[in-house]
Amino acid sequence: MDEIVQTAGRYKGYGISIREYCEAIGISQSRYYTIAKATQEQLSPKAKKKVSMSWNALSEEEREAVIAYAIGHPQYYHREMAYRMIDENIVYTSPSTVYRILKKHGLIRENEQKKRYGWVHTNPSINTNGECDYRAMVQDI
Repeated sequence: MDEIVQTAGRYKGYGISIREYCEAIGISQSRYYTIAKATQEQLSPKAKKKVSMSWNALSEEEREAVIAYAIGHPQYYHREMAYRMIDENIVYTSPSTVYRILKKHGLIRENEQKKRYGWVHTNPSINTNGECDYRAMVQDI
């Protein structure tokens, strides 16, 4: 597409107008100026360059440091691991990022702690329907 703009520039030097050039190659003037603008934006030093990674994404070295720390310290969960790595100046990252990295590499530890929620009632005086058996409660007294 930028050949069109370069050729038009050469013909302009010969005294041929943009309108005449566009008619000769079979495009509208608005199409020509759209192409010229796109070409100019690509050549501009201020043109946005495609960024392959986000500005705050971890580098490969940082990911490897997280994995190495996880292998060396298997007793920690991802949250404690993230904060310890910050304290030890290894990697500055969030617990959720550490979790994603560890999960991707299969290094997530199973939670060994008991559930904090979900109380299970073991009173034999309540049957499976959730109804209370008063006779059993009286016998217990």
